[in-house]
Amino acid sequence: MSHAIDRLRSPATTRGIASALMILSLGFALPCAAAEDSPQLRLAQAAPPPGQKAAPQRQTQPAQPPVNPVDRQIADLQKRLAITPAQQPQFDGFAQAVRQNAAAMDTLGQQEQQKTNQNAVEELRSSVAFAQAEADGLKRLLPALEALYGSLSDQQKRTADQVFSNAPAPKEPAPRKKG
Repeated sequence: MSHAIDRLRSPATTRGIASALMILSLGFALPCAAAEDSPQLRLAQAAPPPGQKAAPQRQTQPAQPPVNPVDRQIADLQKRLAITPAQQPQFDGFAQAVRQNAAAMDTLGQQEQQKTNQNAVEELRSSVAFAQAEADGLKRLLPALEALYGSLSDQQKRTADQVFSNAPAPKEPAPRKKG
């Protein structure tokens, strides 16, 4: 059991846990680039010896702030579902529930990361806390998804079914031979 908690506490997975856990619990996985979220490594350079000029610094463009993976996944979903302006309020409600779930999981992940040397009972409590947070998140997400799904066209519903079930796209039926 401890290996599951250790993975949740590792820095590499904690970065993506907020976005991934609640979205994955829905059954669809959108790419999450944890590497984009990591800060750039900057090396300190020693000052030049007295009497020498510093080497000219090459100009670099300022680093752009990392894109929140949850927002990136929400934007991708909005594009995949081809949300119309009339459907935007329902989609916004869904997106807000996803963000709330991600924030709750991120907070829980940070709290768990600060705990060290947990015994078996404490690890089980941690697992229960994550499971409860996931269940609470799913309860929060369900009405928002129901409202969104109800506003979708038949084609959008087929896309949503595919995205949320993570199933391969249905194949078009082969044309029937006349004969």
